[in-house]
Amino acid sequence: MRLRYVICDDGYVICDLYSISGIWIKRLLNEAKMPGEYEMEVDLTGLPAGAYLVRLLVDDAVETRKVVIY
Repeated sequence: MRLRYVICDDGYVICDLYSISGIWIKRLLNEAKMPGEYEMEVDLTGLPAGAYLVRLLVDDAVETRKVVIY
């Protein structure tokens, strides 16, 4: 799966994967980024089919997206 995101200001980015019930599964990204558009490949191999949440945290801003694995 590819995940695209935009960073407006310099910041530290943390991206985590959660089950739909909110249980943390794994950290996908943990690094400082400069402003810009980014795309990353997320390896979901081994996870059962179903709905998951991807949470992107940049400093104090948070965005959560729902993803579905078939």
